[in-house]
Amino acid sequence: MRYKFAKTFSPKQNPNGNWQDQDFYDEKFNFLPKVLLIILASVVAIITLGTIINIATRDTAIGSNYRHSDPEPQKVIKNSKKTDQSVDAYTAMGQLRINTKGAEENTPGALLVVSPWFTYPSADTALFEELQQKERQEKSLITNYFSRFTKEDLLARGEATVKTDIVELINSQLVMGKVRAVYFDQYTFFE
Repeated sequence: MRYKFAKTFSPKQNPNGNWQDQDFYDEKFNFLPKVLLIILASVVAIITLGTIINIATRDTAIGSNYRHSDPEPQKVIKNSKKTDQSVDAYTAMGQLRINTKGAEENTPGALLVVSPWFTYPSADTALFEELQQKERQEKSLITNYFSRFTKEDLLARGEATVKTDIVELINSQLVMGKVRAVYFDQYTFFE
């Protein structure tokens, strides 16, 4: 259905011999929707082609830079009770803000925000009390560990290696027992 947008003032005689006004929308303007359709199709094709090229030439998998979060302490405790190695969680460390080593001499490093917590053998109150008493020392060990490395070094080492190193550092300072694992509620770099 064609719409009359406006009328011109030039009269036109139809085949019956009657004089009528000529419609503004004439066959001359039929090309406009076709041109707009071609432009729209070109834009969609360029965006699609660019996306395909980006995905095909990407050297890492999509989402590979995102960190998989560690389980909640309650979930770890609950799952450990199904085995013979029941654990409790020490979650009093809180959030630590640490400056990593700079990439070059006299350059600031990235800010790392980390919230560690430990698992230890269930019902080991002596170890729990020692963890509470040495909390400042544990925070200092963790802070010193992360400040020795650049952001790139820590990412290259991987989170599993970092966790193993921290467990070894903490256990080297404990007398009454050993922590089993360290988890991070938060492990985020800011630049």
